[in-house]
Amino acid sequence: MDLAGNHIGATGAHCLATLRDAPELKSIHLGLSYNFIDDDAVLALATLGQTPKLTTLSLALGWNDSIGDAGAEALAALRYAMRLTALNLELWSTRIRASGVRALATLRDAPSLAKFTLRLEGNGIGDSGGRALATLKNAKSLTSLDLGL
Repeated sequence: MDLAGNHIGATGAHCLATLRDAPELKSIHLGLSYNFIDDDAVLALATLGQTPKLTTLSLALGWNDSIGDAGAEALAALRYAMRLTALNLELWSTRIRASGVRALATLRDAPSLAKFTLRLEGNGIGDSGGRALATLKNAKSLTSLDLGL
């Protein structure tokens, strides 16, 4: 579902997050770039990881400059999504810095995650963020990694 540029904010994101209650849903793609998504909205969207049969999640959240390290920390909780095998996070041109990237790097601990795409272009992650991303090499189940920096 591509909803880019539709003036969606926290209220809309909270509504979309209720997709987690769909008992048979295995794949979710939400294109929410160029909206009014903030850290509170990302916190709600991160609960999509609780979708019972979810194996694939794609969140396109780029160009939402109210997303910062707190939003990244919320997304890091996706490491607890036991069935999640493929994750695409498009977080370009937000306000995520090294602290948020360190949180995102903990996705290496996701038990079933085999394919991970992380787009962080246009963020000030610095050398510290780069070092944090290098720890993804320790992911036990990861077979495909695509980093956009």
